Amino acid sequence: AMVRNTAAPATQESGEGLNRLPGGGPTGKAPLVRALRAKQPDVRKVAGAWLDRFASDRHAAVAELLQLILVVADLPSQTTIVKEDLQDREPSEVVTELTASLALEASERGADYTQHWLVSREKGAQRVRENYPAIWRELVLAPPVDVLVRSLFQVLRAWTQAFSECQFRSIRHAAVVAGLALVEGVSEQCSHQSEWVKTAETRVKELRGAPLASLQAELDHTRSGLQSLQTARDSLAETLLSRRSKDMDPEIRKSCVEALDRWTKSDTQASRQAAWKQYLHWATSDPDAKVRTAALAALTAMLRADPGAEEIQSLAEDVRLNVIKRCNDVDASASAAALRCAVVLAELGSLPEDEFDPIVDLIWDKD
Repeated sequence: AMVRNTAAPATQESGEGLNRLPGGGPTGKAPLVRALRAKQPDVRKVAGAWLDRFASDRHAAVAELLQLILVVADLPSQTTIVKEDLQDREPSEVVTELTASLALEASERGADYTQHWLVSREKGAQRVRENYPAIWRELVLAPPVDVLVRSLFQVLRAWTQAFSECQFRSIRHAAVVAGLALVEGVSEQCSHQSEWVKTAETRVKELRGAPLASLQAELDHTRSGLQSLQTARDSLAETLLSRRSKDMDPEIRKSCVEALDRWTKSDTQASRQAAWKQYLHWATSDPDAKVRTAALAALTAMLRADPGAEEIQSLAEDVRLNVIKRCNDVDASASAAALRCAVVLAELGSLPEDEFDPIVDLIWDKD
């Protein structure tokens, strides 16, 4: 069982309780947990040390990462995952066993798993919210692409996907944020590799003989790795978004939308992928106002990313009617976000004058 030392109560204590330090943040001496609550952690160093541990003992290193998910999910401190739990096991099996253990513990002792570090307002929570995705991003930014493509990314993807399907929403949320951060980190890796490819393609035209053959071989190898990485990234993104952008928990849906917003700002090419844009479109009609507001803000950023692109013009036409509708949203923040988006639509020439006039009337009193 993964719930160990169950003599301790399984309640979520606040303040100076079992899972919290007096100064704020989660308890735990593991390197990743210490980085989680650090004021300014050196995430590159933290990731590098974890990658060394992964190279020497894969199961132990993965167990450490999964334990980080449980810490952020704010599970009772006696809930632990060790490497023996993972050996010769599929990720889905481990999640099923963990869920059963937690369900039994909750029914016997009572526990609340709905409040956790990603949504908490208590001391230390903001630092956790900043450091946690940064650690996951760095795990795929620090290693060479060959290492990522060969095994590392597949391992990280398999475990975050499995945990993102957990029945306990705090675990699900922590795993989703981890997976979305992986996508973001890999996108940055892809951008670096794409820049190198462009430079190498120019250089190839200037070389002859052995130097040309050497660079051409490296270029072909890099292109192949880049293609594999992009495919794996897009697959993880699609899996997470297709499942969790419709999650019953609005905080998880909001995390998906916020990730799309960041991807748009960091990688305009990725932002134009139709499969990703549809999730923002749907989120503008989300039942939760916070999700609608975040989606409209992300759409605004996406429309501004590359105004001249054909895909952006197509997106503008697709979302136009919904944005106009949201200008009259019952929630003030969502309405304001829709108005800002409508202004961008007007700048793109996608908002006819007769549709823009009522929006102006919302802002300026006709009298």
